[in-house]
Amino acid sequence: MRLKKVIIDGKEYFVRVDKDECEKDATYCNASSDECDEGEIKSKRVCRIMRMLPFLDDEEVAMLAKKIIEGDPDYEGIKLAAIFPFMDDDDCDEIFTDLLNGNSQLKPSTIYSLIPFVSEDALSSLVDQYIKGKYQNVDIDKIYPFLDDDDIKRLFRYELSRKDAEQ
Repeated sequence: MRLKKVIIDGKEYFVRVDKDECEKDATYCNASSDECDEGEIKSKRVCRIMRMLPFLDDEEVAMLAKKIIEGDPDYEGIKLAAIFPFMDDDDCDEIFTDLLNGNSQLKPSTIYSLIPFVSEDALSSLVDQYIKGKYQNVDIDKIYPFLDDDDIKRLFRYELSRKDAEQ
């Protein structure tokens, strides 16, 4: 499997690419070997770490996330969003809560990359707080696909009851 580094909405991700889809002058990681095509040493290290992620314990992935969030230069080039799928729900919830409360060095937009990986309880809590008037800076429309039916219904009733709703 080959992984291609792509940038979506200013965020760096690794996506699977079939060999016949490879573009000239692009950097790829070959997940089944020890080499990166046309990459720098740092890219090779990132590729190796990315290949190891599915095999790491929750504690190791959490440690990696912590180092990335702290901006440790030894972990430069590893994007936090790329490790979210391998993180424990509790660790994702903690980062999510920190982002919501502004207690993180991360860009606030990181929250939208994290939402698919947080627990239903964390999302339900976000809805509770949003309805109470907190976290109004969150684009709630972007999280509908990740909410359970009850939370969607609560948001719907909230929108119907708002007196200051835009016409």
